[in-house]
Amino acid sequence: MLLDLRFAARTFAKRPGFTVVVILTLALGIAATATVFSIVDAVLLRPLPYRDPSRLAAVWMTSTREEGLAKIFGTHEDYTGFRRDSKTLESVSAATWAGGVGRVLTGIGPAREITTIPATASFFDTLGVRAAIGRTFTAEDETRGCSIVVAHKFWTSVLGADPSVAGRSLTLNQKPCTVLGVMPREFSFYPAQTQAWILIGPNFFPDQNKMGVGIFARLKPVVTLAQAQAELRSLFRASHAGQEALDIEPVVYDLQGEFTFLASRTLRTTLLLVFGAVLLVLMIACFNVANLLLARLTDRRRELAVRAALGSRRGRLIRQVLTEGLLLAIFGGVLGVAITYAAVRAYRLVNPIELSVGADVNVNLAVLGFALALSFSTALIFALLPALRASRVDLTQSLKSSGRGSVQGRHGLAKVLIAVEMAMSFLLLIGAGLLMTSALRMGGEQLGFYPEGVLTTRVSLPVFRYSAEAQRLLAYDRLLERLESLPGVTVALASKVPPEAGGNQVLEIQGRPVAKGNEIHDTGADAVSPGFFDVLNIAIRSGRAFTAQDNDHSPPVAIVNEALAREYFRQTDPLGQQIRLAGGPIPWLTIVGVSGNLKHTQLMNEMSWVETPILYRPLAQEPRPAMQIALRAQGELGLVGQQIQNQISAVDPAIPINDVEILTARLAKTLAYPRFRAMVLAFFAVGALLLSAIGLHGVLSQLVTQRMAEFGVRRAVGAQTRDLLLLILRQGGVPVAAGLAAGLCLAVAFGRVISKLLYGVQAANPGVLMLASFMLLAVAGLAIALPAARAACVDPIVALREE
Repeated sequence: MLLDLRFAARTFAKRPGFTVVVILTLALGIAATATVFSIVDAVLLRPLPYRDPSRLAAVWMTSTREEGLAKIFGTHEDYTGFRRDSKTLESVSAATWAGGVGRVLTGIGPAREITTIPATASFFDTLGVRAAIGRTFTAEDETRGCSIVVAHKFWTSVLGADPSVAGRSLTLNQKPCTVLGVMPREFSFYPAQTQAWILIGPNFFPDQNKMGVGIFARLKPVVTLAQAQAELRSLFRASHAGQEALDIEPVVYDLQGEFTFLASRTLRTTLLLVFGAVLLVLMIACFNVANLLLARLTDRRRELAVRAALGSRRGRLIRQVLTEGLLLAIFGGVLGVAITYAAVRAYRLVNPIELSVGADVNVNLAVLGFALALSFSTALIFALLPALRASRVDLTQSLKSSGRGSVQGRHGLAKVLIAVEMAMSFLLLIGAGLLMTSALRMGGEQLGFYPEGVLTTRVSLPVFRYSAEAQRLLAYDRLLERLESLPGVTVALASKVPPEAGGNQVLEIQGRPVAKGNEIHDTGADAVSPGFFDVLNIAIRSGRAFTAQDNDHSPPVAIVNEALAREYFRQTDPLGQQIRLAGGPIPWLTIVGVSGNLKHTQLMNEMSWVETPILYRPLAQEPRPAMQIALRAQGELGLVGQQIQNQISAVDPAIPINDVEILTARLAKTLAYPRFRAMVLAFFAVGALLLSAIGLHGVLSQLVTQRMAEFGVRRAVGAQTRDLLLLILRQGGVPVAAGLAAGLCLAVAFGRVISKLLYGVQAANPGVLMLASFMLLAVAGLAIALPAARAACVDPIVALREE
């Protein structure tokens, strides 16, 4: 083996250009694959940082009747019942981010709103994690006052990394809360921006039984998700036996899969798609290296024949060629790992998409092991075929001074590899074209409002100062007055600012009762100030917009969007109709206007803009505790953003200050996944196409070089330039055509795989197919052109003299 390695090293040193090209090709392929694998490993493969994470589960409620309805929280009462009666669950806990989770922290600098997640005493015990400082919740804490456990980042950034923080009191919503402990740096749970967990107890949450919570459990050993789900459904039906038309039921999911789902409904599909694409690129790189080695073996046929003549057996020749491939793979792997480190560091800095909770992308032992396995695997892929070819030596033919044998036969395998490369490249081009078209159509869609020049921020009025509606309305009036005094701005307040929109409430129409169990949960309800429709340029199709006269002393009114009017008032004019939301305190509302639709995404369907029914109420008739500012401004938006924060503080220093966001940036977050998928796949597709073209060019160049004397004879006996051009074109065109045909067949199946990631484009889009075919043929034509020109311009005298 040492002799083989030394000989391989000397051989590569004599061909530095060949060696560098092969090592770089392998290094880039291995680096791209290992980088993508590091993300896949962090999100899908690496266990969650909890004790025995494979037994952790999440329990949501889903509708048995409405398939499109999102997963919803259960109730604290459901959690209590499951915890008391379940025989399949070892531990049950609950936490919730439903409703407002912001609490105002005072006493430490300016008032600020911190994300505080209510959780039960068993929450941290179920996960099997302990505090880094102090302790977590216990059942005894439930009967005491407010207790919190803080996140490590909050402890360092806000509490100054105080090592004696356990037992310290913090003021949240004007109530003292005792800090029990600090979680470790690596601990995280959904949502990732959580700064503290507050204990759910009867003293601090008097209406806890009806609050919506996520239920998280640890399965008993050997219990499956299906067994736990069957038991919980039985318990749920028994506890709600007296209720009519019960159309929800619990579903038990793997916790790690739910973290991926919560980050993005398409995150798993996105990562698998990108990983599959990069594996195709790596395969193309390996095939290219195999073609280079096959071409090089043609020049070494005499050497291999001499070895065989001197007694080398077939296994010995295979070992020599495999050793050379292994050495190339080792150098390529080492360089690839170095590039992977740099790529992962760049990814962490750019952070283009949100990953699931606990997904720490880094180059760990698993990634290094994957890169090592990849290096050896690629060595087998690209070196095995040349090694088998090298072992089949024709001594008589190869020891001739010029013995070329059947040149076409020796390039048959190379052409097959080129055809496979072309098929893979075409498949990636199709995928990239579809995803890019989809992303462009999502980004260019008319959303029913105009986002340019609009700033948004959240205003949360402290409950301890603004518990009454009259107090909140006065504060909002003062805030609007101050903001409207800024030069060159128009401003409005709204409970939701697009692309946040929609809801899942039930609409009631006076005089048209709906039978129990037939309700449709599809209506959103927003409170807006009179200027909302003007600020966002939302058209009023009929009726009127809200005015200052629509106040708390006037009759309750509403504006509905076209989607609501179309669904609920197909045969009648909605103006003047009486509506309300079921199950809430809202009175009957008179419809005074119909607005244009706002397009938005849905929790269960991120890859589509939808228009759903929305009901708008005047802010003066429903002043909610938290609202959003929508302000259209001219000039420097950053300066205006600072002025907005100053005006909020001027109204009341106790109102927490939140970051100001440009509306177009908010929309860009919605489009982050579609654009990321399209850009990554396009990058890999272009890379694969270039690698395939380089491989085709190399094979044809080698063929032309080896057949130069034949071309000289052809010219000498009367062959025209056109004849030689057609000859090379046929040699290169056959594998390209075969690859294109195979790619078209594969594209049909591939389109079905990514159909759920597309918006506004069909998987079998003729335009994308034609464009991908044109790109493939154009690049392949360039790769064929230079070797064909060399063959066509051969001088017969020079070619025959070289013989």
